[in-house]
Amino acid sequence: MHRILLAALLLAACGSGTTSPPDDGNTPAPVATITLSPPAVTVPVGGTQTLIVTLQSSAGVTLSGRTVTWTSSNLTVATVAAGLVTGVSAGTATITASSEGKSQTASATVTAGSAGSATFSTIAPGGLHTCAITPAGKPCCWGANNLSQIGLGTIANTYSTPQAVAGNLTFTALSAGMYHTCGVTAAGAAWCWGWNIKGQLGDGTRPSCHFRPVTCTPAGSPLQARCIAGAMPTRSAKAHRSIGRCRH
Repeated sequence: MHRILLAALLLAACGSGTTSPPDDGNTPAPVATITLSPPAVTVPVGGTQTLIVTLQSSAGVTLSGRTVTWTSSNLTVATVAAGLVTGVSAGTATITASSEGKSQTASATVTAGSAGSATFSTIAPGGLHTCAITPAGKPCCWGANNLSQIGLGTIANTYSTPQAVAGNLTFTALSAGMYHTCGVTAAGAAWCWGWNIKGQLGDGTRPSCHFRPVTCTPAGSPLQARCIAGAMPTRSAKAHRSIGRCRH
């Protein structure tokens, strides 16, 4: 009788059904969201551009070491391998990155014109990048983007073809420094982007980089000329041997 009572008490304490093992904190968090940057790319036939994929858990923690599968909706227009989009023929395609049941897409537009067919009214060579203004006043940049000096809203990658600067701005003048760039609008407002470790972008802040153009100073202020002049000098690379990564 005592044995039966003891067994009943044990069953009541343990409960019934299956029980998952306790979380020991070592179980990898699953992928909850996928982000592709930039969300849209334009490349000429034969040109390439890299998409940056970011995987995050439900807690917003960036995940690494996960397998990402890349696909293109139209291989006759664009192919993709490890995030590198290559233009095949003029048209549009949807690029998809998938991991652990989650996916995200980016649009790819392939133009028939070659990379050298773009028309610019002004060109501004920098240290490791070059920027230019189209006849319509739209800024484009290409080259190194390790410190966001191209102004795409992203960081890293090297672009061998002109890329539209984020923000849909229109400039009348442009100046490129070693690791940052500035432009002036018709109203005299200055916008800058790129490396800002010493506050050289002139917006009153000092994050190490601005990924997108930020307003330098109000139009017509005494600091306006200084803001643009700051982008002109191209210091020797020797003076910048130890450049950290962008951080906010």
